Amino acid sequence: MLYFLLFPGVCAALHDYLFVDMAMTWMDAQRYCREKHLDLATVDSPEDQHRLVHAASGRSHAWIGLYDEIGSWKWSLSDQVPVMKTLFRIKLSSADIDPNDPEVSEAILKQLHGKLMQEMVNKNFSLRWTKARDGEIFHNMRKDQTIEALPDGDTECDLTIKHPSFDDYS
Repeated sequence: MLYFLLFPGVCAALHDYLFVDMAMTWMDAQRYCREKHLDLATVDSPEDQHRLVHAASGRSHAWIGLYDEIGSWKWSLSDQVPVMKTLFRIKLSSADIDPNDPEVSEAILKQLHGKLMQEMVNKNFSLRWTKARDGEIFHNMRKDQTIEALPDGDTECDLTIKHPSFDDYS
């Protein structure tokens, strides 16, 4: 897929993205990027997408590498709120910590939110826990259970909980 920002542009430059703040059509942007750099930016992975968003300086409109008139393309999920479900593996520093205690789970959520705020370009997100059928948020992972055994769509992220008081959420 090729991405180009509406009006300003993003060019691919040796596996990096260069933000070009000049108003131009898609065809002019493609020509400019090919003459001055390599081509319009391509995105092959979530990491590429993250770097592209960072290079675009928070601009919200972008072209993919298809030709069309401005405003006639529609986002396929325009009537839905995007949701991402992620399974986190959390390491506790003490056996005395009960992650299902409401105060502890809220503190973990705040710590996770702080970590994501540092790493994400788009700061407009919210987090919440989902309880399993048994009413619990956290479950012990069996020694024989691996990331491959997790349900489809789930990923893994380590977060070490250091102290039961959770005075510092950063």
